[in-house]
This record gives sequence, structure tokens and C-alpha cells, in this order.
Amino acid sequence: MKKVIFFAILLIALLGITIGEQLYIDTTTNTMLAHINSMKATIINNEEQLNYDNVLNEFYEMRNYWEDREGTMAFFIDHKNISNVGQCLVRLLAALEENDFTLSKTEIYLLYEVTYVFKKLSTFSIHNIF
Repeated sequence: MKKVIFFAILLIALLGITIGEQLYIDTTTNTMLAHINSMKATIINNEEQLNYDNVLNEFYEMRNYWEDREGTMAFFIDHKNISNVGQCLVRLLAALEENDFTLSKTEIYLLYEVTYVFKKLSTFSIHNIF
């Protein structure tokens, strides 16, 4: 009987940890995608002055959000997927600072795709268990 109770407690604890992990990942990626969509609109609306303070401030807010959560995400997710988002952020900043509209637009779309795929790969699936 003690073994059954211990097993049930362990199972409940693991389930709680798994749910908490998934909620953290989903919240982080959903917020990041919202930041990206906002940034995409900002880039499209500021074609002539991408290195304008408002555009860069929005970018830094998005990057800071990601960097604050990146370390915790590394506990749950493959580091390669996490580094892809970081690399996209670096390339986007360079494009914004160069005031290159076409490259900035390309990089923000790429950042969206990388983050979206990252989210899909980290979503709970029964296929991931087997």
C-alpha cells in the first residue's frame, strides 16, 4: 500500500511539473509572438526610419523579454532551438540599425517563423512520449 501511495504522489508531482513547464513555455512563446507581431507592424509603418528611437525601444523590450526567459527555457528545450531565436534577434537588430527596410522585414518574418516552429516543437504531444 505504501508503494502505491508513493507512486501516486510521484505521478502527481511529475504531472504538475510537466503542466507547469508547458504553461511556462506556452506563455513565453505566445508573448514573444505578440511582441513579434507588434514589431512587424512597427517596421512596416516606419519604412523610412527603422533606427528611430520608438522602433528600437520596441525591439529592446522584445529582446529583453526573451533574454529574461531564455535561461529558464534552456532547462526545458533543446538549446539549438533557443539559440535560433537569439540569432534572429541579433540579425534583426543589425538590420534595424542599418535602416534596411527589406532586410528588417525579412528578419522579423524569419523570427516569427522560428519562434512559431519553436512553439510547435515544444507543445505536448502523445507522439513525443513514444
